[in-house]
Amino acid sequence: MRKIQLIIITILGGLSIFFEFQKIKEQPISDLIQFVPLVLLCILIIVYLSKNINQYAEIKNAYVLTPSFLGMLFLILIFGHILIRSNLDKSPTLFVAATSDIGSDGGFTLDFKINNHLKGVKIDRFSTTSYWGTYTKLNDTIKIDIPTDFKLGKIALLQKDSFRFLNDTTHFLVYKP
Repeated sequence: MRKIQLIIITILGGLSIFFEFQKIKEQPISDLIQFVPLVLLCILIIVYLSKNINQYAEIKNAYVLTPSFLGMLFLILIFGHILIRSNLDKSPTLFVAATSDIGSDGGFTLDFKINNHLKGVKIDRFSTTSYWGTYTKLNDTIKIDIPTDFKLGKIALLQKDSFRFLNDTTHFLVYKP
């Protein structure tokens, strides 16, 4: 019985971790997909914990608690990553670069944080896609490392109120919060 519990917890925990640690998330689609295995994981941890505690009371062997502890470890990793990403996203902004040439409704923005954290947001008709990455800045040259689902350069020039990638015609307006 514990083998089945371990397999189910591992599958649901692995799926939840896979969805949480992605660097590109499209809302509301990815939120819904991520929500199902995470909720099932939480429910099964509660069920297994109650069953495993009763088994432990009878057998007095700690290995019966393994499925519950494994599930809790998955939850700690997932919610820890959510907290870390949230703190990085809330850190102070150095500047924001925005363009309406990418994305169908609201355009695309790159939020450059002071701790070299980079968050991109593309707004389309029925969804919002978030991207996470990093950047390095040397004088007026910025090298970005952010995965996208569209073509975006890796090296850009920052001028007073504009931002453009080398060998690209898309211009971004720059503003400071």
